[in-house]
Amino acid sequence: MPYSGILAALARNHDEDVAVLRPRPRAQNTAHVTMASRSVATDLLSLRPLKTASAIDALPSVKGDQQWNCLAQAIYFESRGEPVPGQVAVAEVILNRVDSPRYPDTICGVTHQGVVKGRRDCQFSYACDGRSDMMRDGEARERAGKLAAAMIAGRPRTVTDGATHFHALHVRPGWARQMTKTAAIGHHLFYRLPTQTASR
Repeated sequence: MPYSGILAALARNHDEDVAVLRPRPRAQNTAHVTMASRSVATDLLSLRPLKTASAIDALPSVKGDQQWNCLAQAIYFESRGEPVPGQVAVAEVILNRVDSPRYPDTICGVTHQGVVKGRRDCQFSYACDGRSDMMRDGEARERAGKLAAAMIAGRPRTVTDGATHFHALHVRPGWARQMTKTAAIGHHLFYRLPTQTASR
């Protein structure tokens, strides 16, 4: 069952996480997790703020569908060595892209955009680096799955201020000069498209 029916019950604004939830029907209606995972997602939504790995790790395991797995994999491969806010930030970028008409309208579509055999045009480097997509670190895999469930459940996206792009500190992509930097978390910088103003 899609999350759209239970989103209102799960999404909460907190003193440190106050944000107006923008409509996110595309991301929420394409991912499904088990009923037990919804309970864990509810517990994750109540953590204020979502910063401590130990609190997340203490929660039970979660399971979900392919869309949930794509988000968990992206969190794992792009940010498992980052602090929890950095992992949440990567999830925000993916879900912000799902909500944008500029990108595919599913989580897996976003995380695997540009994956073409024999080419390296991937939006997310892990998707075409030639390495196995098996998440071998069990603790990091569990944490990524729980964070994915919380984000799909509607946790407010308050970490990146609407970012749709990010890169590691050690690279300097040309596109970054044309974007608005929104956050620096761990070893990543986050960006969104610049605000367009109407002209006469």
